[in-house]
This record gives sequence, C-alpha cells and structure tokens, in this order.
Amino acid sequence: MAQVPDEAKELRLVNNVELKIALADTDAQLQKLLNLYLAPLLMKLGSPHSSVRNKVIAVCSHVNTRIKPSNLRLPVPALLEQFKDPAVGGTYPLIRNFDLMYITTGIDRMPVSERLELLPTLVRDISKHGNDHHQGTLFNVLLRLQQHFVPPPRGSEEDTALRENLFRDGVQDAEWLAGWFVKLMLLNLNIFSQEDKSCPGLSAADIEFLTLGKKETFIPTSMLAEAKVAALKFLASGAFMDREQYLAALIASTDTNSAVADPADDIFKRSIATVSLEDEGVVGELYTLLLGRPGIPPAKLTLQTKIIGLLSKSRKATEEVRKGEIEAILTLGLETTYPRLRQAVFSFMTWVSRMADDGLTNTLAPGVVEKLRYWLLSDPTASDEVRGYAYETLALLASRCIYILLEPELDIIRFLFRQLKDDKGGVAVSIEGALGVVLTKIAREKLDQPVKAALETMLLDVIVQENRGVGQAVKWAGRLLGFGSVVGRWVGALSVEMGGTTAEEGAKAIHPYYYRLVNPEASIQAIKNVESQMDVDVLPAEDKFAFPQFAPLVLYFFSVNHILPASFAGNLIAERLPPKSFAAALAFAKRIAIWEALGPQQLDIKIDEDWDRNVDTVIGMDELARSRVETFFEQQEPSVLATLLDVAWEGMIYDGEGVDQIRNIWNDLAALVPPSVLERYTGNVSVVWKLLNAPKAETRRVVAYAVGLLGSFPNVADPTLSRLVDDLVAGIEENKSGAFLGFGFLLSRLKMRGRLDSVNPDLVRKGIEMIATTLAESRDAALVETAIEAIRESAVFNVVDESMIDVEKVQKSLLEKAKRGHEKSVQTLGYLSFLYPEESPQAENIIVELIKLGESGGVEMSFVAGEALANASAGWGSSAVRRGRSVAGVQRTVVRRTGVKKLLSQFLKRANEAGGGGKRRTTVVGLLSVVEFCNEDEAVKERLSDAQQAFRAFLTDRDDFIQETAARGLTAVYSLSDEDTQRDLVRSLVSSFTGETKQKIQVSRDTQLFEPGQLPTGDGSSVGSYGDIMSLAAELGDPSLVYKFMTLARHNSTWASRAAFGRFGLGKILSNSAEVRDNEKLWPVLYRYRFDPSTGVRQSMGSIWQALGGCSETVERWWEAILQECLKGAVRGSEWRVREASISAMTDLLGGRKVSQYKPYLQDIWAIAFKVLDDVKESVRIAAMKLCKVLTAGMVRAVEGDTGPKENMEILSILMEFLMGRQGLEAEAKDVQLFALSTLLQVVKSAGEKLRPWIPELVQKMLVLLADVEPEAVNYLIMNADKYGTTGEDIDRMRLNSIRSSPIMSTIEDILDNLDAPTIAKLIPSLTKAIRTSLSLPSKIGCSRVVVSLVMRHPTLFRPYADDIGKSLLGAVKDRSEVVSLSYAVAAGYACRLATDKGILQTVDWCKKNYWAGEERERRASGAVLGAVYKHATDRANALAVDILPFIFIAKGDTDESVSEEFSKTWTENTGGSGAIKLYLKEIVQISTENLTSARWSTRQTCAFALAAAVISMSRDITEAQIQVLWPALISATSGKSWDGKEKVLEAFVSLAVDAKQYLQSDEVRMKEIELVVLREAMRNNVAYRGPAIKCLGMFADGFENLDLFGKVYEIVESAIAPFDEDEMDVDGEDGKSAKQLQQGVIVKGLKASSQAFRPSVNSNEEAGIQQISQLLDIFDKHIVGANLELKTCSIESITLVVERLVASNLKLENDAWTNILRRIWLRILDHSNDRGFENGRTKAAAALGIFLDCLTRHKTVINSPECRDLVEMIRKGIGQTVKDEKSAMVLRVLDPIAARLLQV
Repeated sequence: MAQVPDEAKELRLVNNVELKIALADTDAQLQKLLNLYLAPLLMKLGSPHSSVRNKVIAVCSHVNTRIKPSNLRLPVPALLEQFKDPAVGGTYPLIRNFDLMYITTGIDRMPVSERLELLPTLVRDISKHGNDHHQGTLFNVLLRLQQHFVPPPRGSEEDTALRENLFRDGVQDAEWLAGWFVKLMLLNLNIFSQEDKSCPGLSAADIEFLTLGKKETFIPTSMLAEAKVAALKFLASGAFMDREQYLAALIASTDTNSAVADPADDIFKRSIATVSLEDEGVVGELYTLLLGRPGIPPAKLTLQTKIIGLLSKSRKATEEVRKGEIEAILTLGLETTYPRLRQAVFSFMTWVSRMADDGLTNTLAPGVVEKLRYWLLSDPTASDEVRGYAYETLALLASRCIYILLEPELDIIRFLFRQLKDDKGGVAVSIEGALGVVLTKIAREKLDQPVKAALETMLLDVIVQENRGVGQAVKWAGRLLGFGSVVGRWVGALSVEMGGTTAEEGAKAIHPYYYRLVNPEASIQAIKNVESQMDVDVLPAEDKFAFPQFAPLVLYFFSVNHILPASFAGNLIAERLPPKSFAAALAFAKRIAIWEALGPQQLDIKIDEDWDRNVDTVIGMDELARSRVETFFEQQEPSVLATLLDVAWEGMIYDGEGVDQIRNIWNDLAALVPPSVLERYTGNVSVVWKLLNAPKAETRRVVAYAVGLLGSFPNVADPTLSRLVDDLVAGIEENKSGAFLGFGFLLSRLKMRGRLDSVNPDLVRKGIEMIATTLAESRDAALVETAIEAIRESAVFNVVDESMIDVEKVQKSLLEKAKRGHEKSVQTLGYLSFLYPEESPQAENIIVELIKLGESGGVEMSFVAGEALANASAGWGSSAVRRGRSVAGVQRTVVRRTGVKKLLSQFLKRANEAGGGGKRRTTVVGLLSVVEFCNEDEAVKERLSDAQQAFRAFLTDRDDFIQETAARGLTAVYSLSDEDTQRDLVRSLVSSFTGETKQKIQVSRDTQLFEPGQLPTGDGSSVGSYGDIMSLAAELGDPSLVYKFMTLARHNSTWASRAAFGRFGLGKILSNSAEVRDNEKLWPVLYRYRFDPSTGVRQSMGSIWQALGGCSETVERWWEAILQECLKGAVRGSEWRVREASISAMTDLLGGRKVSQYKPYLQDIWAIAFKVLDDVKESVRIAAMKLCKVLTAGMVRAVEGDTGPKENMEILSILMEFLMGRQGLEAEAKDVQLFALSTLLQVVKSAGEKLRPWIPELVQKMLVLLADVEPEAVNYLIMNADKYGTTGEDIDRMRLNSIRSSPIMSTIEDILDNLDAPTIAKLIPSLTKAIRTSLSLPSKIGCSRVVVSLVMRHPTLFRPYADDIGKSLLGAVKDRSEVVSLSYAVAAGYACRLATDKGILQTVDWCKKNYWAGEERERRASGAVLGAVYKHATDRANALAVDILPFIFIAKGDTDESVSEEFSKTWTENTGGSGAIKLYLKEIVQISTENLTSARWSTRQTCAFALAAAVISMSRDITEAQIQVLWPALISATSGKSWDGKEKVLEAFVSLAVDAKQYLQSDEVRMKEIELVVLREAMRNNVAYRGPAIKCLGMFADGFENLDLFGKVYEIVESAIAPFDEDEMDVDGEDGKSAKQLQQGVIVKGLKASSQAFRPSVNSNEEAGIQQISQLLDIFDKHIVGANLELKTCSIESITLVVERLVASNLKLENDAWTNILRRIWLRILDHSNDRGFENGRTKAAAALGIFLDCLTRHKTVINSPECRDLVEMIRKGIGQTVKDEKSAMVLRVLDPIAARLLQV
C-alpha cells in the first residue's frame, strides 16, 4: 500500500511556492517561477488531503490574476505532458481540468514554432481520453494550433514521414481526428439562431463537443471558416490516408464559403481516386450522412446531391440490403423542391435500375413504379426535365421487373401511352424514350396469348384515337406482334396513311426485310432455333418472322368491320380504307398469296429490300412460280378469293389519287384465279368501259387489259361482244387511246380463247387498219404509244396479217422511232416478224435491223434489242413472249419458231470476230438473251459449251459492262447444264485462268494492259503496256523474267482483265523465280505497293505478295529495308500515290512495334510525318495523320515505361524537340499545329514528372496556343457584334467560359501538377514575361488561370514568388478588355493569399494610386483588384483591413456608378455596417481630407460624399470624439463654391449638427461655424443648389429650438423666391428640370425653411411675433396663387407648423393686431379646406384648424372685442359651410370634432 504523503509537508511546499509567486514583482520573475513550479503545483491537486487541494486552488486563483497580461507565457509543454501522463492526469481529473485551463490560456502566447512542436504530443492518444469535455477542449486547442501548420510539399519525404511522426502506431488517433474533422465540416453556426438548434448531419452531442457548449467558441464567425480551412490543410498532408480525407473533403466542398470549398474540392478529387466506392464501409458512411439516423438529421441539400452522385457510381450501393435506403432516397427526391437534388435522385434511380441484381429489382420495382406514377399524376408543377427523368427511371425499373409490365391489364404500358396522349408540356420525348426502353425489354420476351390479345387491343385503340402515341403504337406493333400477326400487319397498313415517320414505321411492318431489321433479337432467336433442331430436348421458340396465312389475312383485312381513325372519314375506298392504307393492304395481301403459293420456291427469292418487287415480278419471270400460284388459288375457298378480287376491283375503278401502284392487281389476280371465280365480273364490263377514257395513261392501260380479260370470257354473249367491239372501233375512230388498247387486248384474248370468229371480220380489219394508220401517220405521241401496243398484242397472237395493214409502212415507222430510242417500238418490231415466214427476207431484214439497233444504241437499247431478237427467232418459244400473256384455265396453241439455232450460231461467230464496243456489247447481250429466253430450245442446250467459251472470252474485255454481262451469261449457262456438264464448264473456266488452255494470240509491245497510273513504278511513271511489263522485270533485277513474260502472250485475253492479271499472271510468273525470294529491292517496293491508293494495284500486289509467300516473318526480315524505302518514297515521291502508299506502309509497319526498335530513325520519321501532314493531296494528309497517331501511341507507351529510364528520356527528348519546334507547335500549317497539340496533350498525361525540363517552355507555348486554336470567326463576330445584337464584352465573356473548359487549360494544370522547386524557379520568369507580353485575350486569360492554379494547387512552391507575380499582374490589370482586366484582378487576389504583408500593401498602394490618378477604367480596375483580394484572400485582407477598408469606403462613393458598384460590393460583403465606419473613422477622414484639395474635381466630390455617407450612417449615436474628428473635414468639404452633389454633404453636416446638438449647444464656436456655413450656402446663386441649401438652412433652424434665425432666414428666402421673370427664357438644367421648375422648388423649400425658423417661444415679444407672422403670411399670399400640388402641401404644412409653434409659445395674444393675424391664418386654412381637387390638403387643413382653435381660444379669452367675436362667428359659418360641402368621409372624420369644439369657443 502506497504511503500517504504528509499533509503538513505538502502544505508547506505549497505555501513556499505561493510565497515565491507573491514576491515576484516583475512579469519576467513570475514567468520564470511559473515555468518551474506551475506543473508541480498542479500535481498537488491529486493530494488525498482536501486542505492541500484547497490551498492549491487558492494559489491558482492568485496566479490567474497575475497572468492576465498577454505577454506572460505559461509552461504549456510541461502542462500538456502532465495532462497526457496516465499516471498523473489520467488518474486525477482535477489535475487535467487545471492543466487544460492553463494550456488553453497559454498556447496562444507561445511563438508559432513552439506551438507546432506540441502537435505530436497533442494528438498522441487523443482518441483514448474518456472525458468528452477534455477531448473537446483538446480538439479545440488543436484547431487553433493547426492554423499555423504548414504541410511539407506533397509527396516529399517529410510529407511521407508525417503520419509516422505524428501518430506512430496510433492509427486510431488519425481515424478519430478524421472523424471529428468530418463533423467540423458539417458544423454551421446558424444553429444558435434557430429554435430547434439542430445542424444537418450532427447530433446534439456533436454540436456540444465542437462548440464547447457556447457560441463564443467561434466568435467572430470567421473563425469557423478559418478552422475548417486549417483542418483541410492538415488533412491534405501525409498525416492522413486518402480514406480518411475523402469524407471531410466531400462535405467541405459543398461549403458556401469558397475559401473552404475550393481547397476541399481539390482534396476530394485527389483522395476519391483511391477510395473504392465498392467498399461496404464507404457506402455505409455515405448512406448514413445522406439520410441521417435517430438523433442526427440528414445532410444539407447540396451535400445530399453530391453524395447521391457518388452513390450513382457504386454497384455496392445497389445491393438488396439497401432497399430501404434506396426507397428513402426516392422519397427524398419526390418531396424536395431543390431541382439539383431531384435530378440527382432520378439519376441514382436510373443507376439502380441498371446495376441492381434481380433480387433487388423484383422487390423494389413494384413499389417504386407506383410511387413514380402517383407523383407524375399528382405533381404537375415539376419541371419538364425532372418529369423526363422520372419517366426514364420508371421505364428502366419496370423493364427490370418484367412481370409487372406483362400483367394482363398492361397497366404500366397503358399509363405511359395515356401520359403521352395527355402531355401538355415538353416531356413527350422522355415518355417516348421510356416506351422505347420498355419496348426493347418486352421484345425479348415470349408473350402469352392473353397479353398479346390485350396488346393488340390497346395498340389499335391508340391508333384509332390518333393522339401523340400513334407513332409509338405503330413501332410497338412492329416490334412485339410477330410478322404472322394479322393485327400487326393491319396496324402497319393503317399507319401508312398517317404520313411522316409513322408511315415509315408502318411500311416496315408490312415488309419482311425491314421487319427483320427492326427486330434483331428475333434474328438471334431464329439462329438459336436452327441450333435447337439438333437437340430433341429443346423446344424451339416461336418463329417471329413466320409469314401470315393468306386466308385469315384477307378475311381480317377486308371482311371485318374495323373502327378507323376519325381523320380517315370522307376519304375511304369502298367504305374500307383511305387510299394509301388501301393500297398497302391490298398489295401486301397479294404478295402474301404469292409467297404462300410458292412453297419451296420461296428460297429462290431473297428477303431483302427488293422483296416486294421480286415477289411482284416472279409470276411474269418464272413460269413454274406461276403454275404454283394458279394451283394455290384453285385450292382456296372461293369466298376468300372473291373478297380479295372485290377489293382489288374497287382499287382498279377508284377514280382518286393514291392507288396507281395497285390498279393492276385485279388484272394480275384475274389471270391467276380459276375461271369460275371470275365469271361474276363479266357483267361489269360496262363499268370499266367508262374508265377507258380516264385521264391517266396507266389507268387506261389497266382498264383495257381488264376489258380484254372480261370481254373475251366464254359466258359473254356474242351480241354483247359485238357491241363491245363496235364501241371500241367507234372509239378508235374518235382517236381515244383507251379504245386502241382495249381493242388490241380484247382481240388478242379472243384469239387466245378461240372466240375471234365471234367478231365481225370487217370490224376487226377496220380497227386494225385505223390503228396501223395512226401508228404510221399520227403526230399525237400518246396515241401512237397506244397504237404501237395494240399492234404488238395483235401481232403476238396473229390477229393481224399482211393483208390487213401496210406492214412495210408500219415497219418503217417503228424503225424510225426505235432509232430514236423508243423501246416499245423495238419490241414491237420484233413481234412484227411473226407476220412473216421464218426464212423470208422480211423476217431476216427485221433481225438485221434489230442487231443494228443494238449496236448503235446504249446499254439499255442493247438489252431491248436482245430480247426482241430472241422473240423474233423463237416466237412463243421465248419466255419473254409468254410473259404476262397467260390466263389461268386457258390452253393456248403455242406457235414456236425455229430461228434460234441460226441466231445463236450468228452470235457465236460474232463473238470470235474483232469489232468495236457496240458490236461486242450487242453480241454478248444478244447471246445472253438467247440463252435466258430460249433455254427450252434444243439448239441452246446443244451449244452450251460454245456459249460458255464465248462468255469466258468476253470476261477479259476492257468494258466493265461487257465483263458483267459475260459473268451473267456464264451463270445462265451453268444453271442450264446438268451436273457433269457443270463440272466440265467449271474445269474449263478455271483452266482458262490458270493458263492450261493454249491459244495463239499475238501480243505487241504496245498492247495496253493497265490504265495510266494504275501500277506506278515509284519513279513517276507507271506500268501500262506489255513493253512496260518487260521493263519492270528488268528493273526487278531478274533478266530471266523477260523470257517468262513471253508466256503471257498466249494469255493476253486473260490478263487483259486488270484484276485477272494480278491474280493469275504476274503473280504466277514471279512465284516461279527463285531469285525473287531473296531480292532486297523487290520486297520493300512490293510491301509499299500493297498500300497503293488504287484498289486494283492493291489487289494485284497483294496476290503477288501471297504468291511469293509473304508473311509476318518476311516483314521482320526486311523491315529495316522496308522502312528506308518508305522514308525515301514519302520524301522523294513526285506522285501523290507514291507518297500516300509510303506513308500508309510505314503506318502498318510501325504499328505495335516498340519505339526502341526504330529509335535511330525516329527523328526522320517525325520530320517526314509533319512535313506530309501539310501535303497538297488530302488523302496523303489523312494517311500522314494515321501515321502520326501510330507514332504517338508508341511514344506514349514508351513514356509510360515501355522502355528503360535512360532510353525513355532520350525518346521523350526527341519527341518534345519535334512537337515544340518549327515542325510542331510552331508550324505554319494549322493541321500540323493542331496535331502537335493533340499529341502533346497525350504526352502530358503519360509523362508526369519526366516533363519537368520542358515545363517552363511548354506552359508558355500552351498559353500562346490558346489563341491560335480559337476559331477565326470569333474575330469577325467581335468586329460585327452590333449586327448580331450583342457586344464585344459579351463575346469576351463567352470566350472566357470556353477557355476555362478548354482541354489546353486542363493540360496546363496537369503540367503544373508536376512542378518542383527548381522547375517553378524557371517557370516564374517565363510566366511573368507571358503576363507582360501576351496580346490575345485567350493567352491573357490563360496566364491568369495559371496563377490561380499555382496558388490553389501549389501554395508552398509558389509562396516565394507571390509578390513578384502580383506586381506583374497589377500591370496587366489595366487591359482594355473588361474580361481580361477582371481575370487578372482575380489572379492578383489569389496571389495575395500567399503574398507577404508587404506585397499585399504594395498591391493596395497600387490600387490607391491607380484610383486617385486614373480615369474611369483604372478606377474600376482598382475596385476589382481589392474586391478579389477580399474574396480570395479574406484572412490576409482582414489582417490589413485598416489599410484597405477606409479607402474602399471612400471609393464606393465614386461619382461613376460602375466604379461605385465595384467598391460597394466589396464593402458590403466584408463589413458589418456603421460599426466598421466608426472603427476606421480617423482613417476615412484623414484620406478624405488629404484629397479634398485634389486638382481633380471628381476626387473632391468622392471624398466629400464619403464624409457625408459616414456622417449619415453614424449620426444618430455619434460621440463627441467622433465629432471632433469629423468637424474640420466637413467644414472643409462645404467650403468653396457650389458643385453638383454638394447639397448631400451640406445636408449630412446639418444632420450631424442636429443629432449632436447636446454636444454643440454649449460650444459657441462650432455653433457659429455651422451657422455661418448654412447661411452662406443658402445665399448661393446657383439655382439648382439654392433650393437644397435653403432646405438645409431650414433643417438647421428647426433642429435648434433655442436658436432664433427667422430674420436671417426670411431675408435669404425673400431674396431667393423673388417672382420668376416671365420674359426670361426657360432653359433646362442638367437634371432635366427647367429654370421655372427649379425656382418652384426654391419657393417650396423657402416657405418651409421660413416656417421652421419661426420661433416665438425664443423671443416673447408680441410685436416681433406679429411682425414675423405677418411676413410669413405675406409670402404665403404672394406665392400660393396658382400653386401646384407640392406648393399647396408645403403651404398647409407650414401654416400648421406656425400655428403649432404659436400655440406652444408663451405669447398671450393680447394685442388687437392678433385678431387680424388670426383672420389671415383662418382665411389661408379655409382656402385649403375648400380646395376640392386636393383631398389630402383638405385633411391637413382640418388638422391645422384644430390647432388653430387653440390659438383662437387663447386670443378670445384675452380680448373679447367685437372684431374678435365677428371673427369667431365668421369661422363658425365658414366651418359649417365647409362641413356641409365636404363629401370625403376621411376629411369629415377630422373636421366634425373640430366643428363641435368651435361651438364652445
């Protein structure tokens, strides 16, 4: 057991200490004793004896009294160690309490360096103190101490070791401090002015801890901001990890004080990069801070917004356990009115919907979607942007939870469509986007039948309603309803009528190709279905691309009674559909019929964009397909066919627009359906007959065909048929083109059905003759056209013969038209040969003419002539003749001609003959036509091999058209051959390319092989002829190749094809040369040719490369030689092709290689790359840009560490030399300059600290580039700003914003991040030079931004240079651009943060000198600089406020409004009102007095105004000492002549005197001074000034009750208000008032001043009082006549004041003269009482009358003379009459009591 200390001994020790302290008679002695004894003394507080403890407390009380002087230091280190000692302070709380008391008192008295030495001790074990009060006090001490903490340079050794030095192993202490720093950043002192005392993010205990329970802890309030800044500075050091920094920095970055927010934002950006948002602890902290917890309210709105932005980047934040918090965040967003928070919430919900797993979305989505729906319906006030976010969130979440979308009622989908329909704002795009999101999701799902049915019903309803959702509904139908859905196709057909994008979507829905394009997910599923067919266990999914069935489609489209959109009404075809929809539906139904009928043959028709056209034409082109369709129709229900035919019939006979493309569908169907279905239409011939005269030629042709079909039908009676023919002949006689066509079609179909004999032959002859005559002789082009067609149909069916018409004449006419390019004439000419026997000269002549037509015409004519030749030679054996002339159920007698063999032989012979392009073109086309159209002829089958040889020969023709036709011919031959023959044909074709087939063909040296320039040799020439080829072989260094080239002579027909030559000729030859494989000249050249701009050359050389075995190993073997060749070609290539090929080859060669491999060539490569970037050829420049990108990528990789450090710096040196030299940033070419810049931007991001040697120059060049990259249009806009309704300053502001966000500016900041002390020493001179010499706005703005960045990001490095940079900035502040001036001013303000006090004072002095000596612009610049200093260096400015604020106060009174506004803003934001004026009054007066004598008049005014403002702000509670300071200055300011604004100073002076009269009334000297001043100023002759001066005179007289100035005032006023000379010219003054108006103002103020000077109580002389009032009444009577409203008001108020003072005086009113005086006063009051135009004046007169009665009563009491009684009676009558006449209730309310009082007088 420890021994208890002796009480007496302890008391003795304490008493000795007390005695020594008491005997210390100097502070030095006391301090020495305290250093020695204070800590041991406090240890006695742990004594077990109360007497000892009490004695120590008593001694401490004495010590407390002695240590009040602030210069007396305490032993804080010893006390702190004692406090921290667990055995002492940790055991005895009382000791700790006293230790803390003296620590908190003494720490501020220590030198800063000694205070900082306490930091490690202070933070040691700070987290382990159990007493909250002790911890709070220590934390508060730490906050005070760390304000002097200067962190070491970031990343330095000192910075790295700081954590170890401070916390040792006490990580817990660092975390504890970081946690309380977080809470400090949340603290807001507004809690002390709130009722609930709550602070967002903090509990009551937290607030108690931070503030120590009292508001005074952070008084003044700026202390809190300073504490936060210091804490951030401490946090940013190496003492804390990023994980400990980020949260406090995040909170502080949202502080309203920029001094806190700016550095915090920098720390946050740095720390958050290493903090994982996927850390559970981090996410939990953010959620807690965001939403709060019991006892802790949520964070403030701006912080919540930023936190939600962070959570929107974390997948961890979307885990299922966070469901409650996520719902709370949504509620927060829906309830808040802060738009940014709401936007952030919706962005977060979007993030959740995308990132959350299914477990969360399945439970979260239903509730959230309902909340969003309710909110969207109940809060229409939300902005469109926010509502758009809500719709996006709703859609994303709903799409993640598919079952809530696909419930049978489709509530959510219907809701979105309803909202789209009802949208009155601008969120339609957002709703459509939401529908698109939902659609994309649903499109991947398999829909149940009930859902499909509901969906179909809903979409149809939307379309019928025709609201804004129609487009979406069509899109949905196209995506969700399978192609086999008739409802989906119906929607597509309907929407075609609606136009725009809706019609486009509808057209896609009824086209299988476009339907597949918009349903890509179904394409993927289709592939899966094919795969699943191999797995019996997998059931294939629904085939979304299956076609609809024909019968259900027709019945749904045309038999169901559909509800249509209202806009369709009145424009329906057959009460079914509007034209466009009708046409789309009918055409689709026809195609579906054909498609379904084709069956297996569907594979022959590719489903592409031409599917519809291919299906439409397959019937006419493919007889097998036609027979399939006929069979299909025979198998269909007659009712279905009848429905389709009825609809097609309505389309054909419709006389409106929009159906031209489907008019012929009835004809197409009628020729395919069974005759039994068609019988019922024969009675409608009369209907279509009427349309034969339709205005459109195509309509007439369609109807004519129908007439031919129906009129020739077997059940049409002969009489009816005869009448029809009669009518047609009559129409021909009348030259009706429809009759021509109808006659031709009818006779030909009658012949087909064998009924031509039923028609009168004479009518036939007559009609044919008239048609032939018209064809040969008529000049009516349209009529001739129909005549030609009629003759054609008649000739095909042998209706006409030589005896009916003059065939030669017709033939001649047709030939003439054919030569002019008329294709129908060519075809008809071929059919005309049917009239002659096959071997007849006439038939031969027609064939000869057709061949000539093919040769002389163009490409199209070749095909027309070829078809006509095939028809003439084969007759009905040609499929082209049979095309379109078949009718289902009609067996025609086929008359085949046998001329095919002869024609084929003729073409095969011509194929081997020489000839021009026309002959060869006609030959190959004719041969193709015979093979295609006459393929059933035995002659064709027998000579397929010969045809193949001919086509193969044509393949090598130089004409692309002939080659293409030959290829088509080979395909036709191949398709007609059997399997063996096909193999033989393929073998023969291949042998022709491989050279196995021998041919003797002559080749000369001049035989042209290539187009000029297609195969350049590299020296400016190119390979073109056979001689060039031999020269090339010699150049390659292999003479034996010359002989090998001779073998090409036999293959001239093959290698004349440019593509074939490279593939089969030269490549084969070269591959046989052993010398070539090791030829060092060939491989580089060949490699380069592989990148030639010409496609042919590239393909040829690529083939040669492959044939020679070129591969990656080859490139690696020869890469250096290849590189040298490319460098040579890029520099010396005279042809752009060579340069481009060289650059492209180099790009390919260097791509992916390490820079170290080609480092020896690096300078040459860069030099060439930059040179070619400015090439005249655009494609060369593009290739050079690609090379530069490859080089850049390689260099960046190298800089990032792809090579060793030494080599790395060498490469970087080479790169920087080029980029920053005349070939880079200083290049004349803009493209080169921009690329060098973009390359530098990438290098900066990668190089980091390696860039330090180039930083000074690089920053300077970047600043210049800011101007160079600015669009030239900006200068134009500045010069012509007024044309565009703007100003140069506005444009400069926009330029400022663009510079701030410029990537160059961002890069400069990245560069500055790599600074160190030596580098910044070199940077500062170049920066100073740039500030002084920059000419362009962007560069100047850039300089200012660099300074700001240095201050904010590198304060330690920049501090030594802050003063010098500040001087440079001040010189630049005077820039003529306001934007530049302000930018430099801001930079100067930032520089003052780090400047010395001397440097700041130099800045202030510059501002003062610039202000006093400068013009408006300079004065405004001074204000901007000082404003920036106070804004960005607030603490430094406050420390020197006495040197700054007085000047700012004076300058804010500047006569120029813009200057005044600049200073006023600074004063308002940094002072507390009149207190600051009182504090700096001496300085304000001193500066003002010094400048009141300035030679500049504006300076005098400003100083005088400042004095006036100071007086006005503090005159109410001014002290005598302040009066002594102000008085001389005011006397001086009011001296001298009058000037504009002087009245303000005079009024302030008078106000001061009146308010301080308790000090002045006893000071006769000053009273005399002020009296002289006001009297003097009132006597000024300046009319504009005289009125205000007299007003001040009145104020002075009114303010001093014991001062009688009436005589002097009256004299001045009488002189001043002399009547205005009517003859004097009335000239406007400076303020816009005329001289008369100014004089009127003088009268008003003079009358009032006279009344105010009336003091009957001062002078009790009755006679004097009577005289003064008489004088006043004389003035009133003189000037009140014709007075304006202002003068009337002044008059009644003045009378009232006079009466009041008369009543208040001690005058007895016993003189009879008073009766007259009172009568005059009464008359004056009565005059105002009867002024009906001035109610307010009457009210004032009534009030004056009440006071007047007191006067009257006093007078009547003293003198009851007859005159007095008469006066009373007169007043009674007057008041009675006034009351009687008064209508105003307000006036009567005042007047009635007065009238009652008068009865008692």
